[in-house]
Amino acid sequence: MAVSTRVCDTSEGLVYIRQGRLGDLKALVALEKAVFGRHALDPSTLFWLLLRHWPGLLIAEQSGVLVGYILTRVSFLSRWTRRGGITSIAVSPAYLRQGIGRRLMEVALEFLIRARVKAIDLEVSVDNTAALSLYLSLGFADEKPLPNYYGPNEHGLRMTLYTSDDSSASREGPD
Repeated sequence: MAVSTRVCDTSEGLVYIRQGRLGDLKALVALEKAVFGRHALDPSTLFWLLLRHWPGLLIAEQSGVLVGYILTRVSFLSRWTRRGGITSIAVSPAYLRQGIGRRLMEVALEFLIRARVKAIDLEVSVDNTAALSLYLSLGFADEKPLPNYYGPNEHGLRMTLYTSDDSSASREGPD
């Protein structure tokens, strides 16, 4: 994915969105820990995801400091059917509620739609009301409850955005 510099204007100044690179790994690990705590991806998993889905990694940075990221994926369900996904998205707690998450999502959705996916999935905690509101405003719909997805009594929800009128073909995908 060739991402031209995309800008998000925040109260702290301009935040630039660019394609990720391996050199971002250390900052990604730190951001994961700051945002997700005990649910953070461990460094080796993050490294593997970065290598596997590298073109789908977008970084939000301000003055050279990583303040957010989003990692997308494209799966081939058949020769003609692709399904997209948001593997992870995080924004530094100091930069929340400034439009960075929305802008990362918008750029990622543009990329996935250009990749001709039929649908885009993501998983979110049912307790993350800000994220749920964002995803609903972008056109995602509740698809499937995920009991204990994040641990005992920590439920998730799979949400899906269909990008094609042919929803019968696009409903093939993860259970």
